[in-house]
Amino acid sequence: MYWFKKNLPILLMLLLEILVGVLLMVNPEGFTTVVYIAFGIFCLVVGAIYLIRYIRANRDGMGSTMMLIWAVVLLVLGLFGIISSTMVLKIFAFLAVMYAVLMIVSGVVKLVVYINARKNREPASPFVLIGAMVLMVLGGVVAVNPFETTEFLFRFIGVCVLASAVLDAVALILGLRAGKKAIDDGVADAEVLDR
Repeated sequence: MYWFKKNLPILLMLLLEILVGVLLMVNPEGFTTVVYIAFGIFCLVVGAIYLIRYIRANRDGMGSTMMLIWAVVLLVLGLFGIISSTMVLKIFAFLAVMYAVLMIVSGVVKLVVYINARKNREPASPFVLIGAMVLMVLGGVVAVNPFETTEFLFRFIGVCVLASAVLDAVALILGLRAGKKAIDDGVADAEVLDR
């Protein structure tokens, strides 16, 4: 149970990567449209909360202009996200390039984690390095050479995300079999020493 609690963030990230990869492969247009509409709904809800808070605070004479501005901006952004969801196809190419940039950044982060682990003589699976290289190369291919259709591109990105998840899972399993601590992509444990 301790292992599960300790590695829960990594396991959740792997499951999210697998889910996104599968959804991008199965129905890239539908998945991206749903994400766009969900973002719009989220902005509407948060904007409505800010507006209600502003109205309540304003009655008490404590209303903040900044809270009203945030409410209006989020409400407009949310409405735009929901109404313009049909335009998602037109911005598909831009989104594909953004996914490619995220793949490259993720690959660079994994490479830095691997290099730092090796430099500090900590356990580091070669699969982390392979995963980083695959992400950077495939992300570069996607960013530099847009394909004939962006739907194919999103399916390709889905395959890349799945490949990354599989490599991360293999690295986690091999690290745990060796009895070593899994490499995390962003949280460093620190201890403060009193002198």
